[in-house]
Amino acid sequence: MTEVTPTIVKDGAAGMAVDHSGNVYVTGNERENAFKITQGGVTTEIIDSTGDSMGNTLDGASVIALDHSGNVYVTGHDRYYAFKITQSGVITKLID
Repeated sequence: MTEVTPTIVKDGAAGMAVDHSGNVYVTGNERENAFKITQGGVTTEIIDSTGDSMGNTLDGASVIALDHSGNVYVTGHDRYYAFKITQSGVITKLID
């Protein structure tokens, strides 16, 4: 996970979710990534276009969802991959 400046988030947001702590998660369609924005305004990129870094790329990030364990799920629009991102930053491709 990489902390970034908020201007990098301005990217054609496609999806948004909010967790129980008030953190906001946003997918960026044009830059093909997703971010976590804390209540304090700290913005962290949680996945980028490299996807899981094993050749399964995130292309056209669109839908984002959260589960009760704090995992984040992101789907790609162009390649139809779905990824799970754990709180510790581990990225796993779920479907292709």
